[in-house]
Amino acid sequence: MGRDILKTMTMNKNIEDLLYPNNNKLILNDDEITTTIVDCELDEYECKFNGAEDIQINTEGYTHITLDIDTLESLITLIKKAEKMYNKIK
Repeated sequence: MGRDILKTMTMNKNIEDLLYPNNNKLILNDDEITTTIVDCELDEYECKFNGAEDIQINTEGYTHITLDIDTLESLITLIKKAEKMYNKIK
């Protein structure tokens, strides 16, 4: 079932957030910031921010990752927010 069909079935709620509650939420554990992203195929990827305005996406167990413009823009926003968090804790 495609993403668009699933969105319609959930009355326009974000299916990614329903399936993966930590999607696009920054989580601080000690001095490590992580998040979860969901690709166009509704696969979940764990991500770690390295404090240098970059992100490491764990693709272990997958052959590829399919990202759309919205997901890429969300990643940029998450990187900026994580960098601000790092600046506050350091």
